[in-house]
Amino acid sequence: MTTRRDLNELAALGSRTVELARAELEAFFYGLDLTRPELARDALIEFMPMLAQEYGDAAATAAAEWYEAQRRGQIAGSYSAVLGEGASAEQVAGTTRWAAGQLFDGDPSQTLLLLGEALQRFVLQGARDTVAANASRDPARPRFARVPMGRKTCAWCSMLASRGFVYWSEETAGIARGHFHDGCDCQVVSSFAKGRIRIDGYDPEALYERYSAARVEVVSEGIVPSDEAIAKRMRDMFPDEFTDGAEVPSLLREPDAGWPSSFGPVSPGRWRHILGRHGAGGAAVDTFPDGLSPYEIAKIIRAVVSNPDFTRPHPSMSGYILNYFKREDGRLYVVGTKVAGDGKVMVRTAFPPGEGTGIL
Repeated sequence: MTTRRDLNELAALGSRTVELARAELEAFFYGLDLTRPELARDALIEFMPMLAQEYGDAAATAAAEWYEAQRRGQIAGSYSAVLGEGASAEQVAGTTRWAAGQLFDGDPSQTLLLLGEALQRFVLQGARDTVAANASRDPARPRFARVPMGRKTCAWCSMLASRGFVYWSEETAGIARGHFHDGCDCQVVSSFAKGRIRIDGYDPEALYERYSAARVEVVSEGIVPSDEAIAKRMRDMFPDEFTDGAEVPSLLREPDAGWPSSFGPVSPGRWRHILGRHGAGGAAVDTFPDGLSPYEIAKIIRAVVSNPDFTRPHPSMSGYILNYFKREDGRLYVVGTKVAGDGKVMVRTAFPPGEGTGIL
Protein backbone atom coordinates (compact mmCIF):
# COMPACT_ATOMS: atom_id res chain seq x y z
CA MET A 1 0.00 0.00 0.00
CA THR A 2 1.19 3.53 -0.75
CA THR A 3 2.36 5.25 2.45
CA ARG A 4 2.94 8.82 3.60
CA ARG A 5 6.65 8.20 3.10
CA ASP A 6 6.02 7.26 -0.53
CA LEU A 7 3.88 10.37 -0.97
CA ASN A 8 6.54 12.60 0.57
CA GLU A 9 9.12 11.10 -1.78
CA LEU A 10 6.98 11.93 -4.82
CA ALA A 11 6.40 15.47 -3.55
CA ALA A 12 10.11 16.01 -2.87
CA LEU A 13 11.03 14.92 -6.39
CA GLY A 14 8.65 17.48 -7.82
CA SER A 15 9.70 20.26 -5.46
CA ARG A 16 13.38 19.82 -6.30
CA THR A 17 12.63 19.96 -10.02
CA VAL A 18 10.59 23.14 -9.54
CA GLU A 19 13.44 24.76 -7.58
CA LEU A 20 15.88 24.07 -10.42
CA ALA A 21 13.45 25.40 -13.02
CA ARG A 22 12.86 28.59 -11.06
CA ALA A 23 16.58 29.16 -10.60
CA GLU A 24 17.10 28.93 -14.36
CA LEU A 25 14.16 31.25 -14.97
CA GLU A 26 15.55 33.84 -12.57
CA ALA A 27 18.99 33.75 -14.17
CA PHE A 28 17.47 34.20 -17.62
CA PHE A 29 15.12 36.94 -16.46
CA TYR A 30 17.82 39.13 -14.93
CA GLY A 31 19.86 38.77 -18.09
CA LEU A 32 17.16 40.57 -20.07
CA ASP A 33 17.12 44.26 -20.88
CA LEU A 34 14.05 45.15 -18.81
CA THR A 35 14.13 48.74 -20.05
CA ARG A 36 12.86 47.38 -23.37
CA PRO A 37 9.68 45.50 -22.34
CA GLU A 38 8.69 44.44 -25.85
CA LEU A 39 11.96 42.59 -26.40
CA ALA A 40 11.92 41.14 -22.89
CA ARG A 41 8.38 39.89 -23.39
CA ASP A 42 9.19 38.25 -26.71
CA ALA A 43 12.27 36.58 -25.25
CA LEU A 44 10.24 35.20 -22.34
CA ILE A 45 7.52 33.90 -24.67
CA GLU A 46 10.19 31.98 -26.56
CA PHE A 47 12.08 30.80 -23.48
CA MET A 48 9.29 29.73 -21.10
CA PRO A 49 7.79 26.90 -23.20
CA MET A 50 11.24 25.34 -23.61
CA LEU A 51 11.94 25.68 -19.87
CA ALA A 52 8.57 24.22 -18.91
CA GLN A 53 9.05 21.28 -21.29
CA GLU A 54 12.58 20.54 -20.07
CA TYR A 55 11.71 20.47 -16.40
CA GLY A 56 8.21 19.11 -16.96
CA ASP A 57 9.79 16.14 -18.72
CA ALA A 58 12.22 15.75 -15.81
CA ALA A 59 9.35 15.75 -13.33
CA ALA A 60 7.42 13.30 -15.51
CA THR A 61 10.43 10.97 -15.71
CA ALA A 62 10.85 11.05 -11.91
CA ALA A 63 7.13 10.33 -11.48
CA ALA A 64 7.30 7.44 -13.95
CA GLU A 65 10.19 5.90 -12.02
CA TRP A 66 8.28 6.44 -8.78
CA TYR A 67 5.22 4.74 -10.29
CA GLU A 68 7.23 1.73 -11.43
CA ALA A 69 8.84 1.42 -8.00
CA GLN A 70 5.45 1.58 -6.29
CA ARG A 71 4.08 -1.06 -8.63
CA ARG A 72 7.02 -3.42 -8.04
CA GLY A 73 6.67 -3.03 -4.31
CA GLN A 74 2.95 -3.71 -4.23
CA ILE A 75 2.25 -6.33 -6.93
CA ALA A 76 4.12 -8.82 -9.07
CA GLY A 77 4.87 -8.37 -12.74
CA SER A 78 6.68 -5.85 -14.88
CA TYR A 79 5.43 -2.61 -16.37
CA SER A 80 7.07 0.26 -18.26
CA ALA A 81 5.54 3.59 -17.37
CA VAL A 82 4.85 6.19 -20.04
CA LEU A 83 5.32 9.92 -19.62
CA GLY A 84 2.30 12.21 -19.32
CA GLU A 85 1.71 15.02 -21.78
CA GLY A 86 2.33 17.91 -19.41
CA ALA A 87 1.68 21.54 -20.25
CA SER A 88 1.37 22.53 -23.90
CA ALA A 89 3.60 25.17 -25.48
CA GLU A 90 0.50 27.24 -26.29
CA GLN A 91 -0.64 27.13 -22.66
CA VAL A 92 2.77 28.25 -21.38
CA ALA A 93 3.14 30.99 -23.99
CA GLY A 94 -0.30 32.39 -23.22
CA THR A 95 0.40 32.60 -19.52
CA THR A 96 3.79 34.14 -20.21
CA ARG A 97 2.28 36.84 -22.40
CA TRP A 98 -0.22 37.67 -19.65
CA ALA A 99 2.44 37.83 -16.91
CA ALA A 100 4.73 39.93 -19.11
CA GLY A 101 2.13 42.68 -19.10
CA GLN A 102 3.62 43.82 -15.80
CA LEU A 103 6.83 44.71 -17.66
CA PHE A 104 4.96 47.56 -19.35
CA ASP A 105 3.61 48.78 -16.00
CA GLY A 106 7.08 49.27 -14.58
CA ASP A 107 6.93 46.29 -12.22
CA PRO A 108 9.21 43.57 -13.61
CA SER A 109 9.48 41.86 -10.22
CA GLN A 110 5.77 41.09 -10.45
CA THR A 111 6.30 39.45 -13.83
CA LEU A 112 9.01 37.22 -12.36
CA LEU A 113 6.76 36.33 -9.42
CA LEU A 114 3.84 35.39 -11.67
CA LEU A 115 6.04 33.35 -13.99
CA GLY A 116 7.64 31.51 -11.07
CA GLU A 117 4.24 30.57 -9.69
CA ALA A 118 2.99 29.41 -13.09
CA LEU A 119 6.20 27.49 -13.74
CA GLN A 120 5.57 25.40 -10.64
CA ARG A 121 2.18 24.39 -12.04
CA PHE A 122 3.59 23.63 -15.50
CA VAL A 123 6.45 21.50 -14.16
CA LEU A 124 4.29 19.51 -11.76
CA GLN A 125 1.69 18.95 -14.46
CA GLY A 126 4.15 16.57 -16.08
CA ALA A 127 4.37 14.50 -12.91
CA ARG A 128 0.64 14.57 -12.21
CA ASP A 129 -0.28 13.64 -15.77
CA THR A 130 2.25 10.79 -15.67
CA VAL A 131 0.82 9.09 -12.58
CA ALA A 132 -2.76 9.51 -13.81
CA ALA A 133 -1.98 8.35 -17.36
CA ASN A 134 -0.28 5.19 -16.15
CA ALA A 135 -2.99 4.41 -13.63
CA SER A 136 -5.49 4.73 -16.49
CA ARG A 137 -3.66 2.39 -18.89
CA ASP A 138 -2.08 -0.09 -16.47
CA PRO A 139 -3.75 -3.53 -16.79
CA ALA A 140 -3.35 -3.93 -13.02
CA ARG A 141 -6.09 -1.29 -12.66
CA PRO A 142 -4.74 0.70 -9.71
CA ARG A 143 -6.82 3.47 -8.20
CA PHE A 144 -5.52 6.95 -7.65
CA ALA A 145 -6.43 9.98 -5.57
CA ARG A 146 -5.70 13.67 -5.38
CA VAL A 147 -3.92 14.11 -2.04
CA PRO A 148 -3.16 17.53 -0.48
CA MET A 149 0.26 17.82 1.13
CA GLY A 150 -0.03 20.71 3.59
CA ARG A 151 -1.77 20.93 6.96
CA LYS A 152 -4.69 22.47 5.10
CA THR A 153 -5.40 23.34 1.50
CA CYS A 154 -7.89 25.36 -0.55
CA ALA A 155 -11.58 24.47 -0.76
CA TRP A 156 -11.38 23.48 -4.42
CA CYS A 157 -8.57 20.97 -3.84
CA SER A 158 -10.27 19.67 -0.69
CA MET A 159 -13.43 19.04 -2.68
CA LEU A 160 -11.57 16.98 -5.28
CA ALA A 161 -9.48 15.24 -2.63
CA SER A 162 -12.63 14.28 -0.70
CA ARG A 163 -13.40 11.60 -3.27
CA GLY A 164 -10.51 9.45 -2.12
CA PHE A 165 -9.02 6.58 -4.11
CA VAL A 166 -11.92 6.26 -6.52
CA TYR A 167 -10.41 7.52 -9.74
CA TRP A 168 -9.65 5.34 -12.74
CA SER A 169 -9.03 7.91 -15.46
CA GLU A 170 -7.57 11.38 -15.85
CA GLU A 171 -10.97 12.87 -16.59
CA THR A 172 -12.71 11.46 -13.53
CA ALA A 173 -9.85 12.62 -11.35
CA GLY A 174 -10.41 16.19 -12.39
CA ILE A 175 -6.78 16.59 -13.35
CA ALA A 176 -7.54 17.99 -16.78
CA ARG A 177 -5.70 21.22 -17.46
CA GLY A 178 -7.06 24.06 -15.40
CA HIS A 179 -7.96 21.98 -12.35
CA PHE A 180 -4.64 22.69 -10.63
CA HIS A 181 -3.76 26.22 -9.66
CA ASP A 182 -0.52 28.09 -9.07
CA GLY A 183 0.93 27.15 -5.70
CA CYS A 184 -1.11 23.94 -5.49
CA ASP A 185 0.75 21.24 -3.55
CA CYS A 186 -1.64 18.36 -4.32
CA GLN A 187 -0.19 15.11 -5.58
CA VAL A 188 -1.82 12.57 -7.87
CA VAL A 189 -1.10 9.31 -6.04
CA SER A 190 -1.68 5.75 -7.18
CA SER A 191 -2.21 2.65 -5.06
CA PHE A 192 -2.52 -1.00 -5.99
CA ALA A 193 -4.04 -2.05 -2.66
CA LYS A 194 -7.52 -3.53 -2.50
CA GLY A 195 -10.20 -2.33 -0.14
CA ARG A 196 -9.83 0.76 2.00
CA ILE A 197 -6.63 2.73 1.41
CA ARG A 198 -5.18 4.81 4.24
CA ILE A 199 -2.43 7.44 4.10
CA ASP A 200 -1.41 9.23 7.29
CA GLY A 201 -2.68 12.80 7.30
CA TYR A 202 -5.15 12.25 4.46
CA ASP A 203 -8.74 11.83 5.63
CA PRO A 204 -11.06 11.89 2.62
CA GLU A 205 -14.06 11.02 4.80
CA ALA A 206 -13.66 14.22 6.82
CA LEU A 207 -13.19 16.21 3.63
CA TYR A 208 -16.27 14.61 2.15
CA GLU A 209 -18.38 15.52 5.19
CA ARG A 210 -17.59 19.19 4.60
CA TYR A 211 -18.28 18.83 0.90
CA SER A 212 -21.63 17.12 1.57
CA ALA A 213 -22.70 19.73 4.13
CA ALA A 214 -21.95 22.52 1.66
CA ARG A 215 -23.78 20.72 -1.14
CA VAL A 216 -26.88 20.34 1.04
CA GLU A 217 -26.84 24.07 1.75
CA VAL A 218 -26.48 24.97 -1.93
CA VAL A 219 -29.29 22.64 -3.02
CA SER A 220 -31.59 23.83 -0.21
CA GLU A 221 -31.33 27.36 -1.61
CA GLY A 222 -32.23 26.34 -5.15
CA ILE A 223 -28.72 26.93 -6.49
CA VAL A 224 -27.36 24.55 -9.12
CA PRO A 225 -24.84 22.42 -7.18
CA SER A 226 -21.88 23.01 -9.46
CA ASP A 227 -18.40 22.33 -8.16
CA GLU A 228 -17.75 26.08 -8.12
CA ALA A 229 -20.88 26.81 -6.06
CA ILE A 230 -20.12 24.04 -3.58
CA ALA A 231 -16.50 25.09 -3.14
CA LYS A 232 -17.61 28.67 -2.49
CA ARG A 233 -20.05 27.49 0.17
CA MET A 234 -17.33 25.35 1.75
CA ARG A 235 -15.25 28.53 2.13
CA ASP A 236 -18.25 30.17 3.81
CA MET A 237 -19.08 27.34 6.19
CA PHE A 238 -15.58 26.22 7.21
CA PRO A 239 -13.32 29.26 6.75
CA ASP A 240 -10.69 28.07 9.22
CA GLU A 241 -10.31 24.72 7.47
CA PHE A 242 -9.09 26.08 4.13
CA THR A 243 -6.26 28.30 2.98
CA ASP A 244 -8.80 30.40 1.07
CA GLY A 245 -11.59 30.40 3.65
CA ALA A 246 -13.90 33.41 3.33
CA GLU A 247 -13.45 35.94 6.12
CA VAL A 248 -16.85 37.37 5.24
CA PRO A 249 -19.23 34.69 3.92
CA SER A 250 -20.46 35.18 0.37
CA LEU A 251 -23.99 35.23 1.85
CA LEU A 252 -23.20 38.73 3.11
CA ARG A 253 -21.49 39.95 -0.06
CA GLU A 254 -22.79 38.46 -3.28
CA PRO A 255 -26.27 38.66 -4.86
CA ASP A 256 -25.65 35.20 -6.38
CA ALA A 257 -25.49 33.91 -2.81
CA GLY A 258 -28.77 35.60 -1.87
CA TRP A 259 -27.44 38.92 -0.58
CA PRO A 260 -29.88 41.73 -1.55
CA SER A 261 -28.57 43.76 -4.47
CA SER A 262 -29.68 46.98 -2.76
CA PHE A 263 -27.22 46.28 0.06
CA GLY A 264 -23.50 46.83 -0.09
CA PRO A 265 -21.24 43.95 0.98
CA VAL A 266 -20.54 43.58 4.67
CA SER A 267 -16.95 44.70 5.24
CA PRO A 268 -14.43 42.51 7.07
CA GLY A 269 -14.16 45.10 9.85
CA ARG A 270 -17.92 45.23 10.36
CA TRP A 271 -18.15 41.42 10.31
CA ARG A 272 -15.42 41.18 12.94
CA HIS A 273 -17.32 43.74 15.03
CA ILE A 274 -20.55 41.73 14.86
CA LEU A 275 -18.85 38.45 15.81
CA GLY A 276 -16.57 40.01 18.43
CA ARG A 277 -19.27 42.05 20.15
CA HIS A 278 -22.35 39.91 19.63
CA GLY A 279 -21.05 36.40 18.93
CA ALA A 280 -20.77 33.75 21.62
CA GLY A 281 -18.71 35.15 24.48
CA GLY A 282 -18.92 38.69 23.13
CA ALA A 283 -18.72 41.75 25.36
CA ALA A 284 -22.11 43.20 24.33
CA VAL A 285 -25.26 42.89 26.41
CA ASP A 286 -27.06 41.10 23.58
CA THR A 287 -25.28 38.14 21.98
CA PHE A 288 -26.27 35.43 19.55
CA PRO A 289 -27.18 32.08 21.13
CA ASP A 290 -24.30 29.79 22.05
CA GLY A 291 -23.59 27.16 19.44
CA LEU A 292 -24.35 29.32 16.41
CA SER A 293 -21.43 29.27 13.97
CA PRO A 294 -20.41 32.42 12.08
CA TYR A 295 -21.99 30.88 8.99
CA GLU A 296 -25.31 30.40 10.81
CA ILE A 297 -25.16 33.99 12.05
CA ALA A 298 -24.58 35.11 8.46
CA LYS A 299 -27.67 33.18 7.36
CA ILE A 300 -29.74 34.94 10.02
CA ILE A 301 -28.50 38.38 8.94
CA ARG A 302 -29.26 37.61 5.30
CA ALA A 303 -32.77 36.42 6.22
CA VAL A 304 -33.47 39.54 8.27
CA VAL A 305 -32.47 42.06 5.60
CA SER A 306 -33.92 40.03 2.72
CA ASN A 307 -37.38 39.58 4.20
CA PRO A 308 -37.86 41.54 7.44
CA ASP A 309 -41.03 41.25 9.52
CA PHE A 310 -40.86 45.01 10.04
CA THR A 311 -38.46 47.97 10.09
CA ARG A 312 -38.11 50.89 12.48
CA PRO A 313 -35.79 53.88 12.74
CA HIS A 314 -33.35 53.77 15.61
CA PRO A 315 -35.02 55.57 18.56
CA SER A 316 -32.16 58.01 19.08
CA MET A 317 -30.74 58.12 15.53
CA SER A 318 -33.89 58.07 13.43
CA GLY A 319 -32.37 60.06 10.59
CA TYR A 320 -29.30 57.88 10.44
CA ILE A 321 -30.03 54.23 11.36
CA LEU A 322 -32.86 52.02 10.12
CA ASN A 323 -33.31 48.74 11.96
CA TYR A 324 -34.59 45.58 10.25
CA PHE A 325 -36.38 43.00 12.44
CA LYS A 326 -37.27 39.37 11.87
CA ARG A 327 -38.14 36.42 14.06
CA GLU A 328 -36.17 33.27 13.29
CA ASP A 329 -36.68 29.99 15.20
CA GLY A 330 -38.74 31.79 17.81
CA ARG A 331 -36.17 34.53 18.50
CA LEU A 332 -36.25 38.15 17.37
CA TYR A 333 -33.18 39.50 15.58
CA VAL A 334 -32.30 43.03 14.51
CA VAL A 335 -29.90 44.30 11.86
CA GLY A 336 -28.94 47.96 12.07
CA THR A 337 -28.31 49.70 8.74
CA LYS A 338 -27.45 53.06 7.25
CA VAL A 339 -27.42 54.36 3.67
CA ALA A 340 -23.98 55.07 2.21
CA GLY A 341 -23.10 57.88 -0.17
CA ASP A 342 -23.52 55.63 -3.20
CA GLY A 343 -27.08 54.78 -2.16
CA LYS A 344 -26.24 51.26 -0.98
CA VAL A 345 -27.63 50.10 2.35
CA MET A 346 -24.80 49.12 4.69
CA VAL A 347 -25.02 46.78 7.67
CA ARG A 348 -23.79 48.37 10.90
CA THR A 349 -24.55 45.69 13.46
CA ALA A 350 -26.72 42.65 14.16
CA PHE A 351 -27.87 40.82 17.29
CA PRO A 352 -30.95 39.47 19.13
CA PRO A 353 -32.27 42.47 21.12
CA GLY A 354 -33.02 41.82 24.77
CA GLU A 355 -35.45 43.46 27.13
CA GLY A 356 -34.54 46.98 28.16
CA THR A 357 -31.88 47.53 25.49
CA GLY A 358 -33.76 50.46 23.97
CA ILE A 359 -33.26 49.19 20.43
CA LEU A 360 -37.00 48.82 19.92
